[in-house]
Amino acid sequence: MEHLTIVGLRLDHRVDTAPRVQEVLTRHGDKIMCRMGLPDPAKEDGIITLYMKASAEEAEEFSKELTAIGGVSVSYMRI
Repeated sequence: MEHLTIVGLRLDHRVDTAPRVQEVLTRHGDKIMCRMGLPDPAKEDGIITLYMKASAEEAEEFSKELTAIGGVSVSYMRI
């Protein structure tokens, strides 16, 4: 069963991590309904908020793929 899932990502050193994060986001793009990204003022780190329509298993797999990338922290909640 799919639920609305809100995902928060923090990217340390976004210049290094962003390309790999983008690959994961592209693979799961059919589940992403909305994406908002904010760089920090120094442009070194970044925050991305996603709204997804995903099952519990899909959200867990998505989170695992992202946390496997060094410098990426993930938090999510299902509604």
